[in-house]
Amino acid sequence: MPTDHILGALAPIACALLTGSAAAQCPTGWQPGLGVPGVDGSVWTTHWWDPDGSGPAQGKLVVGGAFGCAGTVATANIAVYDPATNGWSALGQGVGTVHTSESVRALATLPNGDLVAAGRFSSPGLRIARWDGTSWSPLGAGLPGSTGLEAARALAVLPNGDLVAGGEFTDHLSRWDGTAWHPWSERLSAAVHALAVMPNGDLIVGGRVAVIGSSFVNGVARWNGTSWTGLAGGVAGGNMSVDALAVLPTGDLVAAGSFLRAGGVPAIGIARWDGTRWQELGTRGSSYPAALAVAANGELIVGGQLTVGSTDFRGTARWDGTSWSGFRNGVQGAVAAVAVAPGGEVYFGGSIARAGGVGLANVAQWTGTSWSRLGGGGFDAPVSTLLVRADGDVFAGGSFRVAGHSVAESFALETGGQWSAIAGAPRGTVNAAAERADGSLLFAGEFLNSNSVLMSWDGTVWQDLASASRTQGLDVVVADDGDVFLGGSFDRVGGIQASLVARHDGTGWSALGGGLRGPAARCEALALAPSGDLVAGGTFTTAGTVAANNVARWNGTQWFAMGSGAPGPVHALAVLADGRVLAAGALWNGSINVGFVQVWDGTQWQTLGTTTDGGSGFGSTVDALLTLPDGGLIAAGRFATLGGTSASNAARWDGLVWSPFGAGLDGIGWRNGVRTLAWSPTGEVLFGGDFTTAGGATSAHFARLRTPCPASATDYAPGCSGNAGPVALSAGDGPWIGAVFESTTVGFVPGGLGAAVFGATPSATPLVNLHPAGGAGCVLAASPDVVLALAPVSGIAVLQLAIPQDLQLVGVQLRQQTLTLELQGPQLGGLFASNAMLVTIGAF
Repeated sequence: MPTDHILGALAPIACALLTGSAAAQCPTGWQPGLGVPGVDGSVWTTHWWDPDGSGPAQGKLVVGGAFGCAGTVATANIAVYDPATNGWSALGQGVGTVHTSESVRALATLPNGDLVAAGRFSSPGLRIARWDGTSWSPLGAGLPGSTGLEAARALAVLPNGDLVAGGEFTDHLSRWDGTAWHPWSERLSAAVHALAVMPNGDLIVGGRVAVIGSSFVNGVARWNGTSWTGLAGGVAGGNMSVDALAVLPTGDLVAAGSFLRAGGVPAIGIARWDGTRWQELGTRGSSYPAALAVAANGELIVGGQLTVGSTDFRGTARWDGTSWSGFRNGVQGAVAAVAVAPGGEVYFGGSIARAGGVGLANVAQWTGTSWSRLGGGGFDAPVSTLLVRADGDVFAGGSFRVAGHSVAESFALETGGQWSAIAGAPRGTVNAAAERADGSLLFAGEFLNSNSVLMSWDGTVWQDLASASRTQGLDVVVADDGDVFLGGSFDRVGGIQASLVARHDGTGWSALGGGLRGPAARCEALALAPSGDLVAGGTFTTAGTVAANNVARWNGTQWFAMGSGAPGPVHALAVLADGRVLAAGALWNGSINVGFVQVWDGTQWQTLGTTTDGGSGFGSTVDALLTLPDGGLIAAGRFATLGGTSASNAARWDGLVWSPFGAGLDGIGWRNGVRTLAWSPTGEVLFGGDFTTAGGATSAHFARLRTPCPASATDYAPGCSGNAGPVALSAGDGPWIGAVFESTTVGFVPGGLGAAVFGATPSATPLVNLHPAGGAGCVLAASPDVVLALAPVSGIAVLQLAIPQDLQLVGVQLRQQTLTLELQGPQLGGLFASNAMLVTIGAF
């Protein structure tokens, strides 16, 4: 039956059901997200802080660096971790500004228990500030510099309670006496990187300092309260820099950094001063330690690059006075800071992805026997692809090692709100995913324990489907006939020659004509048009034998250009319900990268919306597109504005203008942004990428945007069986305003007819009461306010209902059921009923 006839028939029911509340707006909202298993940016300093000293309060770990959240807490560059609760907390609003060059580089505790943070920031003090347990305050006028880039890098507290700060600022070294700052009269020639206080109260300075006053000190010097002296010639070679200092229980001083000799003695990266001379610490190796700490048992803990002989300790090591040993398997990443708790737990900070096989985010704890992450419960690294399965489960792929509270190597599956690993999944990075009609999943990516770039998983068994010559820019789609299309940067795949794109028909691989070609060519995006044609996007100049700029169409036999093509590399494709193709990506406009979103109407490309950034789209790049049930569009990627309107990495097109989603999604780093989008029939848009906040709240690498007015179609009464088996009514996505709601009924006998029943109220009328041919136990479960004829094909009847884009329809509920009519000659021989659904109209 034509859609307009159906709409006309149902209009009286809809009007009768409208209420005042139904016309309410339905703004989408960000859902609470999972935290970060650590912090979402680099850690530069760690410090064990016990404000009441020997009092009853338990000490906590303070970390400083360049980050915007810790666990589930939003903060600016500084956070406190409580081992007792495995939770994070903020100190006020933090220090400095996130997502800028500002950071915290050093921490210290004053005699009264106040915490001091120093680094590169202008507020709440200039490069240095004090936390008194309630609020932040500046320390005098702060530490001056000629530009905003100089950082305070080291802090130390002298026996008399004075605070010493060293760094790149104007004087390089200054002392705070509780009232004012006092620079040393002798000028230091370069930046101070490290400070230490000897048992007798002497101050040790380390850095790139070659001269203090008129004395040559070469990287390390000693202040005895009256004058400066060098330490037996200091260090030499490398960068001639001392970056970390520690004092052993014996009173010996350990210096670490970038040098090859100390006092003329070969000592690569680390050396010990016994008060008279320098000594090499253990067997010579290749080292550049960045952090030192001393445990209660006297062990020296080292963070950073340390190789002794042929042993690489992978960022973490310890010296017991006689020999070196490591911490189980070390860490993956760079260590910049070390702190030791009184109980012996060791905390390492830096840019760390894993510790001993445990996925985490930039800060790790060694408990004494094992590694553990600090708080969190989210993803520890970017999510590159999302897929909502037909059963509602969500698949995530990327480069992460933690998902939720589970260790998950690049593959994770969310079922019932809980993330878990996929058994037997290969290690590597997942770029794209697709689902086959049989429910099996396809994964395109780079897999470390396989030569494959495409793997399938049927819920139990993993299978390699293809290897390829190159693995960048992969995408995969499944056609209606089950064929698989794979795009990438390869020239060979599955043993055949194929340029950037290939097809698998279930038996073997084949090339698509001459494929796609051009300088540094790659295929990054694939989409299927309603006609069945394949659309490919990426970076290329030729498709088959025709000139095609970055986007082209394959009709199963040959390639076609699509007008003048895209203005720059295409990173994402999508197809609207009316068949129009969308392409998005980035281009260079002569001064900056700008993103674009364009639509192909079959004849020409048109840009969606206008901009003020000098380009034809967004401020940086658009990497993901998602069409909504109502015909709207979401574009996401890395951008801050569009059309002159602020929109952090995600925006919605309603057919006329772009609009943001509140505070959007944000994070730290130049790659911060959204990489993938997915639609859930429950009324959610899922975002994956390299971000840590959504709507201003923590949501690490994965976020949900939900409507308060979801559409639904749920069963409320069972059906019965006819002579062709059970009569079953099922619903597609929806019903959403502005979309077409589709329902399908199976169970018709050959030559049978059907009737779609819509009602405002439930019913429980036995069908035998309506006609003697009614099946036993079959019930009419919806009031027959509107009855529409159905003509099944091959035992299946499909009904499509176009719902107007009218907010007044939101919340309207209709009851739907299908009756099957089986004829015996001209007479009705059987009357049977499907299950009944309560259909609620929603809006996104």
